[in-house]
Amino acid sequence: MKSVWQAPSVQIRPRLADDLPAVERLADLIRRIDGYPGYLPGSLRDFLVTDDALGAWVAEQEEIIVGHVALHRRSWGEVMRVASESMGLEDGQLAVIARLFVIPEARQQGVGLHLLNSATAEAWRLGRRPILDVVANLAAAVRLYERAGWKIIGTVEFRHPDGRRLPEHVFAGPLPGSYRGSA
Repeated sequence: MKSVWQAPSVQIRPRLADDLPAVERLADLIRRIDGYPGYLPGSLRDFLVTDDALGAWVAEQEEIIVGHVALHRRSWGEVMRVASESMGLEDGQLAVIARLFVIPEARQQGVGLHLLNSATAEAWRLGRRPILDVVANLAAAVRLYERAGWKIIGTVEFRHPDGRRLPEHVFAGPLPGSYRGSA
């Protein structure tokens, strides 16, 4: 897929293997600032590069990566169950928006929205309904998804290995052409 969105100084493009060191540094920064991801069973590279990925994109500003998003075949079991039951679809008909993050300096500029829309468009292009899950207390992320036209279809409880129970919202993406900010 070619570039999906461009502004004078920001480009959304497919993530390349050569981008991974920069994306890892960015993910590490986001983890220290925002606490995302809250659970990391392996390395950041394992978090970013998974066998079930359908694609991944970066936002680049003046040749610096400022954001990232991925599209996966699955999320964890309870999320997939809620989405499948709510929408009457099989797991193979769904695609999960994942690993969306933007550096603080590039937030509030539409970068996150355009990364989200890039992955959403690819899900639809593949004939899959986009979904995502997010820890409920990540208010800025929840607001972004709601502003982009995503709808909460359920809430599940993630059981963190340290015993914490974290509520996660499960969202269904908007229909093709109706998501906000789409071209």
